[in-house]
Amino acid sequence: MPEAPLAELTYKDRLKLELFPTIWCPGCGIGTIMMMLAMVLDEMRLDERNTVIVTGIGCTGRMGGYLKHEAVYTLHGRTLPVAEAIKTVRPEMNVIVVAGDGDTASIGGNHLIHSIRRNAPVTVLCNNNEIYGLTGGQTGPTTRPARKRYQARAEIRTRQSTSRDWCAPARTRCMRRRRFTTSCTCAT
Repeated sequence: MPEAPLAELTYKDRLKLELFPTIWCPGCGIGTIMMMLAMVLDEMRLDERNTVIVTGIGCTGRMGGYLKHEAVYTLHGRTLPVAEAIKTVRPEMNVIVVAGDGDTASIGGNHLIHSIRRNAPVTVLCNNNEIYGLTGGQTGPTTRPARKRYQARAEIRTRQSTSRDWCAPARTRCMRRRRFTTSCTCAT
């Protein structure tokens, strides 16, 4: 398949290219997530007039600064309450939450459960990188089982949480790798 000429790559209009290269570490997948989000925003014709990006603290939270959209940088774990508030005040806006596993599964886990329970009309993109990257590799709630991490001079063994763990307390269902709704197959 031939490569598209640069003029046809309109998703780049969604990015603040003057800020590139990004601050993310070489090999980090967040840049790829950002490019894919820009492509989806372009394909769905979502722009700065009708879309707000809500991000949290951490590596993934920096994404809002690279997109040409209104972006709200929130406190750690508070992306969903802020996103729901925006959607309540401006129901015509598309609200997209871009957060890491710390914002959604750890400190923001309770907010995630209740947003699922309320079937909040927001889109959540959770980057599950299995660690707290800005802390030098501290274990997070989604760190794989029995993975060794060294923090605070002690060896830590962890239990990984999954989307099923997050949704079960809400007695609802969610879609893995898709928008959270009440009609999917994660938890029963």
